[in-house]
Amino acid sequence: MVSAEQASAATAADEITPEVAWSLFQHVEDQINRSDTKAQVVLAADAILLGWFSTQNASLLQAIFNGQAAVAERIASLLVALVFVGLFLSVTCGLVVIWPRATTPEDETLVYLRSIARQRRSEFVAAFLSQSRVEVTRNILAAVHATARIAYRKFRWVSFSIGFLLATLVLWAPLQVIRVAFP
Repeated sequence: MVSAEQASAATAADEITPEVAWSLFQHVEDQINRSDTKAQVVLAADAILLGWFSTQNASLLQAIFNGQAAVAERIASLLVALVFVGLFLSVTCGLVVIWPRATTPEDETLVYLRSIARQRRSEFVAAFLSQSRVEVTRNILAAVHATARIAYRKFRWVSFSIGFLLATLVLWAPLQVIRVAFP
């Protein structure tokens, strides 16, 4: 049997559930913004490095195909090629993060962008206002789930982008040693 205290606690929980769901939705949306910001920072670093690096190492790439080049020059040219590949992969992963997607989750909800946009304004307003408190909460939580999946994918691609950028910087260090040791 449910005590009066338990019933009161359950009623209080029912009253705050939509607010908690909405707060969770906003938190997940903030995570998407964070992943986009991180991707933009990495893309800016990639662009700066690509711009600077391409002006400094154009002639070194030719040593890959030169059969008469010294071993140090060939190693340096291989490192240059690997740095360019790493930067290209970092840029590609960063662009995947910020590329806008208009996919709809498995279940259409009245709080998901594309689902709202597909309806006429009057239809959306009528459908939304006809929902019970529980239905509104379910819609918000469905949107939380769909948005969390998007945020997770974005963070995974940001991680790849950062990883490729770091690998590029690790490859860049021995290249600089070779350039100083064998001018």
